[in-house]
Amino acid sequence: MKLVLIPGWNEGADDMRLLVTGRHKKPGFAQHGFDCTVFSDASGDLRERIDQFAALVARLRSDGDRVAVLGYSAGGLIARGYLRAYPERAEGIGGTYQVGAPNAGVVTDDVGHWLRMLRVQSDVIDDLDIESDFMKWLNGTLGHWETDRDGHKHWRLDHGPWVAPRDARIFNLVGRPPRYAGDGDGVVLVDSATLNGAMPHAFIDVPSATHLNLTGLSNFLMLVFRRWIADDRVWPLVVERATTFFHET
Repeated sequence: MKLVLIPGWNEGADDMRLLVTGRHKKPGFAQHGFDCTVFSDASGDLRERIDQFAALVARLRSDGDRVAVLGYSAGGLIARGYLRAYPERAEGIGGTYQVGAPNAGVVTDDVGHWLRMLRVQSDVIDDLDIESDFMKWLNGTLGHWETDRDGHKHWRLDHGPWVAPRDARIFNLVGRPPRYAGDGDGVVLVDSATLNGAMPHAFIDVPSATHLNLTGLSNFLMLVFRRWIADDRVWPLVVERATTFFHET
């Protein structure tokens, strides 16, 4: 099966290499029989990247085979945005698997400085904002803040969101380490990742299931300031669960 992996914040092919090749006798997608391609030549804002991704998919499907897609973080928005922009091509996608994708956006006032430390381009940060035009286009709605009895604020969508074309299979695997009290992975909130429950999803609840470690990435600044340690506990779960999802397609 052809599998396209879409990187997240850093947009580099090396950031997906671990998921492809595996490490320390833990298998990657290649060992599970996938013919892997990493979409790493993207530039511009997210809508431009969606169109560039569409061109890649068209080339890979020139022999008529379907293509499976795994998108991490902002890459998950590109994968889902492709289904939004090209719904007539959805039947050519043999499953869309998101990992830590902020489907309703992020609060850039809160995490924008972390995103800049992770070298996210400014136009992508603008699109990722929870109130951006891109999010309104992708989901067909924006939202508002509600405060619960404990004084915690939650972003609630104004209307039921668009998730994916009717016959498309899509899923988001979300990190939920205990240190964040079930609210998210340190960057992406659960309410955003799951579109307030409308997006099919599952959680990884181990302590190291932080946003970067979902794909085994490490970052010195995140280690120093947030104690995010990369290990081999989380990314093998991503490979295993995504493989099961694609084989069920």
